[in-house]
Amino acid sequence: MKQFFLFVLLLFCSHMLAQQSSKSKSKDRFREKDQAHYPVKVNNANRINREGADYAPAFFMGGIVFVSDRDKTTPSDPATGRRYAELHYAFFNKKGEPSFPQKINFGTGNVSVFSHGPVCFSRNNKVAYMTLPNNHKGVVKKSKNGRTSMKIYESHYGLPEWTPPIALPFNSDDYSCIHPSLSADGKYLFFASDMPGGQGGFDIYAVEKSNAGWGVPVNLGPVVNTDKHEKFPFISEWGALFFSSNGRSNSLGGYDIYYAENPLERPEEILNLGEPFNSDADEGGFIIDAEGKSGFFTSNQKERGYGGEDIHRFEAGKGLEGIIGKAQLSQVEIVVTDSATGQPLPQSEIRILQLSEDGFAKNDIDMYTVVLKTEQHTPHVVNLRMSRKSASDLGMADLYTNADGKGLTELISARRYLIIVSRQGYKTGEQIFVAETEDTVPLHFKLAKASPTPDAEAPIPYDNGLQVGTTIILNNIYSENNSVILYREASSYLDAIFDLLQRYPEMEMDLVAHTDTRGDTRLNLELTNARAATARSYLLERGLSPSRITAYGKGETEPRNHCTEGVECSDAEHRQNNRLEARIKKIR
Repeated sequence: MKQFFLFVLLLFCSHMLAQQSSKSKSKDRFREKDQAHYPVKVNNANRINREGADYAPAFFMGGIVFVSDRDKTTPSDPATGRRYAELHYAFFNKKGEPSFPQKINFGTGNVSVFSHGPVCFSRNNKVAYMTLPNNHKGVVKKSKNGRTSMKIYESHYGLPEWTPPIALPFNSDDYSCIHPSLSADGKYLFFASDMPGGQGGFDIYAVEKSNAGWGVPVNLGPVVNTDKHEKFPFISEWGALFFSSNGRSNSLGGYDIYYAENPLERPEEILNLGEPFNSDADEGGFIIDAEGKSGFFTSNQKERGYGGEDIHRFEAGKGLEGIIGKAQLSQVEIVVTDSATGQPLPQSEIRILQLSEDGFAKNDIDMYTVVLKTEQHTPHVVNLRMSRKSASDLGMADLYTNADGKGLTELISARRYLIIVSRQGYKTGEQIFVAETEDTVPLHFKLAKASPTPDAEAPIPYDNGLQVGTTIILNNIYSENNSVILYREASSYLDAIFDLLQRYPEMEMDLVAHTDTRGDTRLNLELTNARAATARSYLLERGLSPSRITAYGKGETEPRNHCTEGVECSDAEHRQNNRLEARIKKIR
């Protein structure tokens, strides 16, 4: 009788396990591809990949930060034999491609003493969350059993540089927390961990941040997590979760990239992104922009890589139909009137540009033109500056006002837009706008009658003023003190220098970097040498012959104003001395 009971019990358990297995599998399916109507294009980001491992991209300052072990001078990890990985930054060029990779750190110092892992940022780019080995001030720590765990650290940007990283309170010496991703509103941090109590291996967790600080991490449960590994979570602008797993029934092989809607509300199903994202190799580190139309991921597929992990860029101009959901939209009613009479202005042209954090348009529009402005009382010295193009030079209008002077459009909530309104005979109006509600929002423009315009500044090339000995000053192209990183704005200035050199094939230049007189004299000289070398490297990457450009630093030895050593000056006055100069030494 006892044996019969055990047999029946085993049959019942087997039936229940089969049901659970079937139920679990039913929650997994592949994205339904419609390449004809919703094409997806995937390419190797070959401008930034190198031999070895390049992986885990994260959006930052008009570009991406990623992890790479490309530096052959970096020490090797004794446990793995691989070189320590470091963070690199690459800004987007005019085609939206990441380019000119540069080593970058966030409060961790300039020399790698251990391997750096994936990082994410707040939407204002002022807070970084990074994966690092358990350490105290750069000294690696171990648990009682001799294990070194990985932890998530937080660093804030504040003048003059990033603060030293502080470990978040839910980390532990006994297990690892890795691969952070911050929600758009900054309330939730998603990450992977092998802490006790999970489904098995590494699981995806979310932890809430309130005014009281960080809460207790919550496991996303068995719909998302499996008995193997789930890593590289990414929470999109609209709250959808992308992650990598090697434990699901519908894998193409290795780690695949998956998608879940409403991850905090226990999603009903998990979608495998399928081809062309996934393959029989390992894929992960998926990120996607606010519109759901482009992004990046990592793959070690040999057929389309440089060796090891590579970063790939994808473009889906009509969105990844069926999986990404929709960003929250706000209706905006743009009202244009005459500032003197209050009368509506029909047929006013409205142009809408989405802005990145650095103030440049995310659209495929070049908002600026480069001009050279002569300095009064200083012969052969000109300032290179970026000048906003007129409305008509920014291309066709996105919409026009009707007979009531109104135009209606939809904008993605929480995105920054530059709204430009123009009409013949009136001064152009513009506003930076962030939509924060689903209700229709009125946006008013009161345009004044135009007066005669003054003579415009001379655009590059400045044909009448360039000669041997002319100095072209590039002010404030470094947005962070003590940094040699070139961001997109800086590259725009250097692009102007490149165009000038292309126009004059015989021209040769010296690039000379300067700092203000604050800080250590020796370190300032080293900083300017590095900055000048970085600027030259950028021009060479664009194809300039090395013989046409030399680069060196002058430290703080040549201030442009009265702010010499020990003189009290404002920040604005000091910034005048923090510059890059292009000195013409041959023109024809």
